[in-house]
Amino acid sequence: MKEITVQTSELRNLVTWLKEINITHSPHTHRAYKNGWKLYLDFMRNNSGSSLMDYRQYLEEKYTSKQTKNLRLSALRAFYTWQAEQGLIEYAPVIRGIKKSKQVIHKREALTNEEVRNLLATCKGSPIDIRDYCVMSLMLYSGLRIVECQRADVKDIKTRKGRMTIDVQGKGHTEKDDYNVIPTHQEEYIRAWLNVRNGNPEKALFVDMRKENGGRLTTRTITRLVHNRMVSSGIVKRVGQGMRNTKTVHSLRHTALTNAIDNDAQLLQAQQMARHKNPETTLIYLSGVNRLKSPAEDLINYKE
Repeated sequence: MKEITVQTSELRNLVTWLKEINITHSPHTHRAYKNGWKLYLDFMRNNSGSSLMDYRQYLEEKYTSKQTKNLRLSALRAFYTWQAEQGLIEYAPVIRGIKKSKQVIHKREALTNEEVRNLLATCKGSPIDIRDYCVMSLMLYSGLRIVECQRADVKDIKTRKGRMTIDVQGKGHTEKDDYNVIPTHQEEYIRAWLNVRNGNPEKALFVDMRKENGGRLTTRTITRLVHNRMVSSGIVKRVGQGMRNTKTVHSLRHTALTNAIDNDAQLLQAQQMARHKNPETTLIYLSGVNRLKSPAEDLINYKE
C-alpha cells in the first residue's frame, strides 16, 4: 500500500480541523479523533517509511477490539475527507484493506425548507447579521463550500449578461476559474452587505466586524458562526456526551443541490452549480432525491 506522508501544511490543517470538530462534535468524538491522530503520528515518527497497511497491522496487534481499531482509523478518514471538502487537497486518499465492522453510518442530511427559513430568520439586520445572512445565502442558494466563501473577494462579485455572479476558487483549484450565479431574489442582500462593509480596505468579501477594518474571516470562524445560528434556530443541539448531529454546516451546500434537483433541475444544471468534474458525483444527489420521489416500489403491481 502506498505510503501516506504527513506534510507540515497538513499538520497545520490538522490543528484547524481538531479545533473545528471541538465545536461541531461531541467531546467524546473530539477526544477520540485527537487520540487517534496522536497514535498515528507517533507510529509514523518511530517507523519511518511505513505505510498505512503497516499501521493497520500495528493496530491489529495492539488492540483486540475491532471497534477500537476502526475508531483509530476513522480519525484518519475523517480528517482527509474534511481536507477534500475544504478544497485543501484534491481528493481524500482511499484507505483500502480495512475491514470495517457493521455500524451505523451517519450521512449528511439536507435541511428542510422550514429549517432554511428559520436559519436565515436568525439574521435580523445588524451589520453582523447582514454578513452572516450573505455567507449562508451563498451556501444555500448558490451552493458554495465554506472555503469558497472564505476565499471570496469583493471583486469576485460581477455582472454577467445582467445576472449577478461570484467567481469561485473551487476544490483542488489554484485560481478562481469558475463562477456561480446568485439568484435574483438574493442580490439585494449581497448589495446590502457590500454597502455595510464599504470602507474596509481588506479585499476579502467577508470580514471581521468586531473591530475596525477587521480582516478576512477564517474557515473556522465561518463554521462557528453558521453552527451557532443552526443551534439558535433549533436545527441542531449543542453537542454533548454521546450526541451527534447529522445536520452540519456542510449540510447547507448539500441542501442547495438537493433542493435544486427536487425542484426539477436537470443533471447538467446541478452539475454546473456544484462544479463537479464527474457527473456521477452529481448523480449521488439525484439518486437520493429520486429514491423517495419516484421509488421502484410504487411500480410493483400483482394484479391480473
